[in-house]
Amino acid sequence: MSLKLKKNSKLKDIQKEIVRLRAERGFSTDLFHITLLMCEEVGEILRQIRGTYVDGREPVPEEHKSSLKHEIADVFILMNALADKVGVDIEDAWLSKEALNDTRDWASSKSKKPID
Repeated sequence: MSLKLKKNSKLKDIQKEIVRLRAERGFSTDLFHITLLMCEEVGEILRQIRGTYVDGREPVPEEHKSSLKHEIADVFILMNALADKVGVDIEDAWLSKEALNDTRDWASSKSKKPID
């Protein structure tokens, strides 16, 4: 059960590897279950952030980064599993979405104060 990725793998390769590892480990492939787990992991990220800083503007303390890193990885893994389950290539989806975003006028978002 080890990773079988090349050093400079593309997102497509990572998505395939995530699906392979989840199957090898016997994880659920049920669409509803994957979606629930992903939402749960997002909730864990929120709980850590909310519990650590009141307004979210302070830098993440070093002692919390490792735990947050793992929760973010869990969301990434489940997002890839979800995309695979519904037949979406994440790399193609992202490139397509960015092409669409390039056609939009972002002037209104630039006038808003950034949250950082």
